[in-house]
Amino acid sequence: MNAGNTRLPIIAVSRCLLGEPVRYDGRDKEAPELIAAIRPHCTILPVCPEVEAGLTVPRPPIQLIVDSHGNYHLMGRDDPDLDVTQPLHQFASHFCHAAQKLSAAILQNRSPNCGVADTPIYNSAGIQQSTGDGFFSAFLKNSYPELPITTPQQLDSSEEINLFIQRATAYNGS
Repeated sequence: MNAGNTRLPIIAVSRCLLGEPVRYDGRDKEAPELIAAIRPHCTILPVCPEVEAGLTVPRPPIQLIVDSHGNYHLMGRDDPDLDVTQPLHQFASHFCHAAQKLSAAILQNRSPNCGVADTPIYNSAGIQQSTGDGFFSAFLKNSYPELPITTPQQLDSSEEINLFIQRATAYNGS
């Protein structure tokens, strides 16, 4: 790390984890202990791909679909004609282009956008095929392969939180 670099790492955090009622059902997934633990060590950048892409709260639930060609789509869980892939792709592209100073991300687990390795992935018939990264987290990982990205479930102890902050700080200085 550059000794002259005193800037706090910028960590993108899912807005629902910050207590904002932005989920599809108008609820949050507030993680007050986690947020209190990281806040003194970073600058928090709130992010909700769905809201920032212009989707409403509440909104119909979506799921991550992989088609027969291996392309990923964000489709309505209950309405297969609902396709929100394009606005979410535009948001992810814009965010990643503007996120050059980002040091890390803490994203909501199992989300079709924000999940990290635990998002259910379905085929076009609606049958779960696997689990993997959500649409937004995959886009972020592809844009910044070394960026530390995690979920609240992976930060379940003060030791894990401290290690994550260290990784974000090291990335910040690179």
